[in-house]
Amino acid sequence: MQPSSTTPQTPASRWQCHATFAAVDPSILLSVLTKRTYAWSQGRVVPADEQKPLAFDTEEEKRDGKYGGVITQGCDVWPIKTATDVVVTGKARSRAGQPTTSMSVGVSVGGRVKRIQVLGSRYVQYAGKGSLRFSSPEPFTEVDLSWWNAYGGIDPMVLPRGLEDTPTYAGRPVPELFPGAYPRNPVGTGYLVQETPELLDGFMLPQLEDPRQPLTAETFLVKDPKQWGRRPQPAGFGWWHTLWFPRIVNLGGKPYHLPSAMDRGEQLRELVFGLVTEDQLTKKEARTPNLRFLNEAAPDMILPFLNGDEVIRLEGMSASSEEVFRLPTERPTVAARLDAQPLGNPVTCLHTLAIDAEKREFYLLWSTRFVVPASFAGEIAEGLPFHEAVPRAKVIVDGMTLESQHWPQPKDEEEPI
Repeated sequence: MQPSSTTPQTPASRWQCHATFAAVDPSILLSVLTKRTYAWSQGRVVPADEQKPLAFDTEEEKRDGKYGGVITQGCDVWPIKTATDVVVTGKARSRAGQPTTSMSVGVSVGGRVKRIQVLGSRYVQYAGKGSLRFSSPEPFTEVDLSWWNAYGGIDPMVLPRGLEDTPTYAGRPVPELFPGAYPRNPVGTGYLVQETPELLDGFMLPQLEDPRQPLTAETFLVKDPKQWGRRPQPAGFGWWHTLWFPRIVNLGGKPYHLPSAMDRGEQLRELVFGLVTEDQLTKKEARTPNLRFLNEAAPDMILPFLNGDEVIRLEGMSASSEEVFRLPTERPTVAARLDAQPLGNPVTCLHTLAIDAEKREFYLLWSTRFVVPASFAGEIAEGLPFHEAVPRAKVIVDGMTLESQHWPQPKDEEEPI
C-alpha cells in the first residue's frame, strides 16, 4: 500500500498560532509559530477532529520510588530551533498479539532509520562477588517505548562528598545530577556503578536497547562513575529532558562528571551528532546557554530541517507490524508588517514532528521567520519594551490577523527580547 496525503482546505482558525520576537545574533527575528494536528488511517492523512493546542510549557510524568521524571510533551513556543525534532511515543506491539521475547521497533523518516531492540523483562542473577548473569527475557505482547524502560538510572550508593558538594535547585537536592546518576537518562534502569550485593540480585535490566550497544553481564558494572560516557546510549524516540546530557550543557550547566571527548579510540557520540563541542566538555566559560538547548528530541532524532513531505514508517508499533504515511503538503501562508511596512523574504522551518503511535495522530509545528529592519532592531538593543514592540507588528496567517492572545502574555511582557 502506497502512503498518501491530503492538502485540505480549512479555515485559518484551525492553525494554532503564536508570534514573538527573538534575538539571534546579529539579527532580531519575528517568528510566527503554526501548529496543526493530523490523523492517519491506512496510509491516508487528514486533519484531526481535535486540534492540539500549543504547549506553552513541558509536561512531565513521575513515578513512585523513582527520582526525576519523563517529559510527555515538549514546549511548542521556542521561537527558534536549529533543526527538526522528531518525537515518537507509543508501545512496541508483538505481531498479531502473539507473545514474543524479543522484537525490533523502527522509525523511518524520509529514509533515515532508527531501530530499537525490545526485550521481555530481564533481571540480574547474582551469585556472589564477581559472579552475575542475566536472566532470559520473559514473553510479552507490548512494552511501553518510554525512557523508564531504557538503559539508565541512578546508583544510590554513589553519593556527593557532602552538603557543599550536593547539586541543588531551589534548596532541594537534584539526584539526577548526583555522581551516581547516568546523565543521559537518570530515570532508566540497568545503570549500576558499584558491586552492591543488596542491589544486584533481581536488579531490573533495560527492555529497550540500541542493537549496536547491547548490555552484557561482562560490561554491566560501570565501576568508575567518571566513565559513564562509555556506556550504551539509552534507546528511545521520546522527548529529552532539560536535565539530561547533552541538553543540560547547552543550557549552561553540567552533569556531576563531564565525559571525555575521546575514549578507547572512539569519539563521544554527542560530539558526532554535533550537539556539544569539545570546548564545552573542557572549558567552563564555553558552557553558556545556546540554541542547541531548544531541541527536545533524543540526540539521534534531531534531524536537519525536514521538508515536511517525507514518508514515515513505524515498524512494530501496531499488531499489523508496520504503519506508513506521508506528511501532508499543507503549509500556512504567513505575512507580516512592522510599522505598516511589509516584511519580506520569510523562511519557513519545521520545528517539530511529534507522532503518537497509539492514537495514530501527529502534529507539525512550523516557524515562519522574518528579519526585522535594522532600525527596529536598534530600538530593541536600546531597551524597547516588549509590550511596546508588539503593537507595531501585524501578522496574518491564512487571512487571519493574529490578536494579542497570539503573542506572549503580560507576565512575559517585560522579558528582554
